[in-house]
Amino acid sequence: SLAGEMYANFGRFGGLVSVFILGLLLGLLYRVFVRWSRESVLWWAWAPYVMLYTMQAESGLAEGLNHVTKSSIVMFAAIATIPAWSQLRRWRRRTAPALTDVPAT
Repeated sequence: SLAGEMYANFGRFGGLVSVFILGLLLGLLYRVFVRWSRESVLWWAWAPYVMLYTMQAESGLAEGLNHVTKSSIVMFAAIATIPAWSQLRRWRRRTAPALTDVPAT
């Protein structure tokens, strides 16, 4: 497992610190999906695809990083090229709807 790999490479204290840092980085990646999903809930369709491999106990650090990197590239390529995902092409986050978004009555 990942915790065992960190323990074997860095010892008891180094294993604890490195697993904490890895958890922090995965939490930051999850936070990105949380922020983007405030704009569109379709981002939750991509979160398991990108992050699923990181939760498996049998994988190592290199395999997890490799999968997250490759799946992120595929995700952005699909969003950029497939017309059905065009709603996700807005990369900025809006805090409140603008007055021009309200239909006139």
